[in-house]
Amino acid sequence: MDTSLWPTLLALPLTHPSVQEAIHRLDTLHKVLIKPDSLSPTMKHLFSYQAGISLQFLDEVLQLVFLYGKHDKQFQRYPYPLDSHLTWDSSAQNILSLYGEPDLKEGGGQMAISISYDRLGTEFCFKAFTWEDPATQLAYICYYPKKEGASKCGVCRKVSELKCSRCSCVYYCSQKCQRTHWTAHRAECK
Repeated sequence: MDTSLWPTLLALPLTHPSVQEAIHRLDTLHKVLIKPDSLSPTMKHLFSYQAGISLQFLDEVLQLVFLYGKHDKQFQRYPYPLDSHLTWDSSAQNILSLYGEPDLKEGGGQMAISISYDRLGTEFCFKAFTWEDPATQLAYICYYPKKEGASKCGVCRKVSELKCSRCSCVYYCSQKCQRTHWTAHRAECK
């Protein structure tokens, strides 16, 4: 299954033919379980431990897609290729080099670290609990509906409209910021 399919299904109802087809294909390959949320009767979880995926529906609309790496205790590693620039061995440093500064950095201490990019509708969660290890690997990826609005520069976080012309993964407000980021971004840019 093509990983790029999942973000396109966000905000679609469970009854939508594309969502139904994706679930059917997933169920054909791996056992899919449906579990209502005990705290919220309008929330439903659809998941496959073998396929390393979990879908969260709120009011019958797909809100979140989780793809799990090899670091989860219950879920197997998501067996399909990730987006063209990513692998399960991608580190926090690789992702920051590829996409620039995130909209949100969380974690540390008791909580695993994560970074979010609202323009991508993607949160990358890592297995480490500290930012001191930039080589920490992905634990899981969460896709959520993209937040519309201005994109931010991958270096200084100013509003920007210019994308890397080679990979289109990161935005820049100026050529100066693009040049500044190039030494880190070059290895990840494809």
